[in-house]
Amino acid sequence: MNQEFLATLQKKEADYEAIFRKLHKGVVSTNALIGQDLAKIDNTTREALVTTYKSLLDEELKEVGEAIEKEDKVNLLGELIDVLVVGGFCYYLNTGKVYEYAYSYNDLGAAFDILLKTKSVSTALHYTQAILQQMDCDVDKGVDAILKANLSKFATLEELSFALDPLELEDKDHNYVQEQIKLLEQGGRYGEVSAEIVTDDNGEERYVFWSGTVYGKSNKKYLKAKSFVESNLTDCWK
Repeated sequence: MNQEFLATLQKKEADYEAIFRKLHKGVVSTNALIGQDLAKIDNTTREALVTTYKSLLDEELKEVGEAIEKEDKVNLLGELIDVLVVGGFCYYLNTGKVYEYAYSYNDLGAAFDILLKTKSVSTALHYTQAILQQMDCDVDKGVDAILKANLSKFATLEELSFALDPLELEDKDHNYVQEQIKLLEQGGRYGEVSAEIVTDDNGEERYVFWSGTVYGKSNKKYLKAKSFVESNLTDCWK
């Protein structure tokens, strides 16, 4: 009997340790593209970012509760992964380490109750991972979709060409970077937009677009490129 063939038929359990490690490392790498790297920021900036991400974590937890109230399981999956995205980066800023996986089994109702009441970043991460381990959906596919969506904010030149060509802009020389800058400056909200070339973990060059002003006032912030595509988690559910 062909045992190797039979082994391929067996249902494989998800490797949650690998899934969550991929997510937390991906979040750190993506934030590094916009300079939010512990090696490049001072302590004042770090503390300001921690405050910002704690506030974002509170918002994500509120949205988890809203998704439960609406019985919206697709959005719930997205919000739970976003808790890990925001909370995981906050943890990294606080500790200098990527959050480690820890197996935990908790009744879903009890785990959600603790999650929605906690003010602790570590507790939020622990119970979110415990919840995702028990949900009857493809968490790996959801994590991949959200990491891909977050990275798409920072386009390669090829991704810019795909995003901008259908718009039939006036620039027939196809200077996609300049076309993107013009689009971002349309309407007057953002001014003095510039592009910075960065390199991702795969060695690909990507463009980060920065505003110089917002509504005429000096304000540097990164802007999503037209290559950005929202994640769709509908097919993560069985």
